[in-house]
Amino acid sequence: RQIGNAVPPVLGEALGRSLLKSLAGKPRERGSRAAQRFEKERELLLAWADDDAREAPWRHPGHEDAWLSLVGVVLGDRIGASDEHVRATIESFPRRAKSVAKKLAALSRSSEGSLGEGLSRLAKAAAALGSKTGAWDATDWAAAASLGPNEASLVRLLGMGDPALVSTSQALRVVARLSGQGVDQKNSLTHGRMLLGRFVGLSDDDRSIRVNAAIHALGRAVCRADMPECARCPLAQVCRHRAGLRRNVA
Repeated sequence: RQIGNAVPPVLGEALGRSLLKSLAGKPRERGSRAAQRFEKERELLLAWADDDAREAPWRHPGHEDAWLSLVGVVLGDRIGASDEHVRATIESFPRRAKSVAKKLAALSRSSEGSLGEGLSRLAKAAAALGSKTGAWDATDWAAAASLGPNEASLVRLLGMGDPALVSTSQALRVVARLSGQGVDQKNSLTHGRMLLGRFVGLSDDDRSIRVNAAIHALGRAVCRADMPECARCPLAQVCRHRAGLRRNVA
């Protein structure tokens, strides 16, 4: 954010190249214990993500479908395998865009809380997108569903393969608890993003995108702010926050 302002562009470029060099490559080539730990944690997280994607593909990249990404961003973990009617309606877009918009609007009125609000946003998006012709870019998707900056970034990450780091509060919470550092509560824009960037890493393929998406999905579905489901978490055995809780109980 400070390149060209407080940081001269040439210095910013040099810092960026140094950072890329330090992040690129395999952990064993860098020889750092931290790098090896991150790699182990990524493997555990990605194994969980592969299983989770079978139930809720919209929470993860790989489908190259901006609509599914929009569903994932707006609804997240609010619908499960048992919500067959909602899932069938969502999956029939864009073939039946007008019908989908009407059904989602009706479902939103009969649903409570955040699910109803999310379905209402999707209904408005389906109506807007269904009436348009031609290609849609990320700005169009963001406007159609009234997405905030992080939500729009997630749509680009999940459905458009944008490799830019997305530092949601959910992702920051996971790395904060995993590391035992309070970076989600203090200095989240600096130390928090740096720690998240180290965890996500860089790759020549889509691996870093998958990791970024998975850590957000985990924070939203499992590692919640209130009442996290540690028994379901693939990172529970290496989580320093959970280890501290167990010591306190003992």
